[in-house]
Amino acid sequence: MPLEKKIVSELPQDVREEFDRRIIAGEYKTYLDFHADLSERGLEVSRSTAHAYFKEIRDSIPEMTGRFRQYPDPATLSRPRLVRLHSDLDIHIDTAQDLLRRVKAALSRPPETEKPR
Repeated sequence: MPLEKKIVSELPQDVREEFDRRIIAGEYKTYLDFHADLSERGLEVSRSTAHAYFKEIRDSIPEMTGRFRQYPDPATLSRPRLVRLHSDLDIHIDTAQDLLRRVKAALSRPPETEKPR
């Protein structure tokens, strides 16, 4: 099993979610901060493995948030544009919630075993 997958599969879900949340929130400035936290918690993970996992989570952030940064400040919009923006955001929220449900379902499945090379 790839090492970064091993981090995810062996941690309790609440701990994994905490690490993901902290990476996304920017509480770890670099993968070295993430690696140090893993080490402080007694989790022996190589720097390269911590970097791969950190990068995977951080690389998903622009994809998740980029679409919402394109919107102007609502205080500057006319009422008709606010109504359109509200509708657009409702659609994005529904899509994000559906995606989140599918991701959680995928994470709850047992990890696949790696095939020998």
